[in-house]
Amino acid sequence: AKTMSDAGEEARAAKADKKDVQFTGDVKEPEEAKAVQKQEVPIVEKQASIRSLIRAGKTDRNDIQLRPVSTALLVIDIQKELARIDEDSPNIDYVKKVFPRMIENTARLINLMRKNRSTLEPKETGSEIIFTYCQALTDDSRDVSLDYKLSGSFLANLPSPSRPAQFIDGVRPIVGQDVMLPKTSCSVFNATNIDYVLRNLDVEQLVIC
Repeated sequence: AKTMSDAGEEARAAKADKKDVQFTGDVKEPEEAKAVQKQEVPIVEKQASIRSLIRAGKTDRNDIQLRPVSTALLVIDIQKELARIDEDSPNIDYVKKVFPRMIENTARLINLMRKNRSTLEPKETGSEIIFTYCQALTDDSRDVSLDYKLSGSFLANLPSPSRPAQFIDGVRPIVGQDVMLPKTSCSVFNATNIDYVLRNLDVEQLVIC
């Protein structure tokens, strides 16, 4: 029979045997573990929002410069259906002079934004181009706003899915690349989900044409 002394000797022997066990798995030595920790991806601090930089009554508009990463260009209603020049207009000379310049300047801005976007990685936000234009959801325009229904033949019968809006050369969206928001009232902010879209794209600065 074993005595208490024998049992103690066996326990001490078993403990000694455990110290001699050699592990061959993936357990890292202390120095090796430290090296692995050093390879971890560093945490990149997000740039401060523009809103957080504004001090009421102190910050001037000119103090805030455009950031390509948080800027979007919004092109409103520049489409062939709305770009006809009324020859009977009392301001016809002014219109003929200014309208081409407006189209040219808008095209330049679009090209600059696209150039900025070409430097970004896929799915990276920044330098967004958003086109909003008059186009109904139904072919008979029954979904347009009450204001449009009361504002003459054209606005009561907008371009539609089977008769899409026509754009002007140089001021034309690239389907699948630019954001396209058809609308059926005067305000893109009332008639579309643009606020939701801008937030999803992290847009803080909006340039409007």
